Amino acid sequence: MMRTPLSKAQRIAARFIPAGSTEQRYPQFDAVVYLRDDIYAVGYVGSAMRPAFNYRFRSEAARTAHLEQWVKGLDARLSMLVARRVEAALSAHLFQVGEVLYSTWGYEQTNVEFYQVIRVVSDKSIEVRELAQTRTETLYMQGTAMPVLDRFLADSAPLVRRTKGEGIRIDSHIGAYRWDGRPINYSSYA
Repeated sequence: MMRTPLSKAQRIAARFIPAGSTEQRYPQFDAVVYLRDDIYAVGYVGSAMRPAFNYRFRSEAARTAHLEQWVKGLDARLSMLVARRVEAALSAHLFQVGEVLYSTWGYEQTNVEFYQVIRVVSDKSIEVRELAQTRTETLYMQGTAMPVLDRFLADSAPLVRRTKGEGIRIDSHIGAYRWDGRPINYSSYA
């Protein structure tokens, strides 16, 4: 049987609020604490039904110290979230259509692949397609590879990927990064 998710108002209404308690709000953190005279406190963050804490303290000083630490933790979390949002807003990529990315990967050999940006999807995503390459053998089973611009592999499908810094993830174990124009070393096995 599938349960219907509760709305924010329903979750807040379902909270345990101790009888005879006074409410202490922290609007900057969207948090609330319910305090009772018998040195008891229960605190909630956001629209959570479950309390962040639900304690009876040994003394008023212990309750005050706990609340101060809890508020410091909320402040640190808020600062971290704000910093993350600012970083995400400033991390818009600078890729342009026609730019080339490269990836190297492998075990006992170094495989090289080149990708060309064929479309800028958004300020955080690009569409790439794998390029053909020319190889120059410098030693036995190793050499350098260079991309052939605008010549895509016949079996390569376009990939839309989110950017992260100077690169993208092709899949779980392969990253592709902005190519600087120099030949990339490869090696092969058998």
